[in-house]
Amino acid sequence: MTVDSLCNPDYLNKKPIGLILDGVQLVSMNKGQQTKEMIIVKAAELFNIKGYAACSLSDLMTATGLKKGGIYNHFSNKDELALEAFKYSTDKIEAVLAKITIPANSHKESLTLILDFYLEYALNPLIQGGCPILNTLVDADNTNPTLISLARKKTERLLKRLEYIIHQGQLEGEFQPNVEPRSIALVIFSGIEGALLLTKAYNDDQAIKSMIDCLHSYLETTLFIKPS
Repeated sequence: MTVDSLCNPDYLNKKPIGLILDGVQLVSMNKGQQTKEMIIVKAAELFNIKGYAACSLSDLMTATGLKKGGIYNHFSNKDELALEAFKYSTDKIEAVLAKITIPANSHKESLTLILDFYLEYALNPLIQGGCPILNTLVDADNTNPTLISLARKKTERLLKRLEYIIHQGQLEGEFQPNVEPRSIALVIFSGIEGALLLTKAYNDDQAIKSMIDCLHSYLETTLFIKPS
């Protein structure tokens, strides 16, 4: 299975939504649970495109085909729905990142696959509207502290994932031992997020393509140990 196919929004959407572990549904859902999941999926895309603050109840009703009571029967307020929608979006991305690195034969290949994933994500996002973490940190700043806190935690999880790969590569002799994994992870993540922002702003893929090329070169010269 290729990165391109995994980044296709239809890939995970074809699978049942609910309690899922690596694509396997563990429990079936009743009608109420299915409705709640449908609301989360629709709201996730809507929040990511329009922004949390700009998204109205009317927008949510149009997207879901439900009335106010049908939505708030499952969520106490918009804030709770926003949290669930954000978790859905970021969990979806994390699931694909985990899946694409499983067949990697080296830590170098894992990093390369992650870069390839984000290049494809910019062109064919899993969640329409761009990166949900970036969008949330910008849109919800100072308006929804709970959502911002969750976005920061998700950011840290992704950074820690990169740090772990780099550290393991150092332990196994693939990467330079004298570099700081956190610093490399920050360069990778910051570069990607900035390029995704410009890609969205200009509706053009030059920024993300240039950044991914730069990151490949950066890792080759700074991190990877060349075979002797």
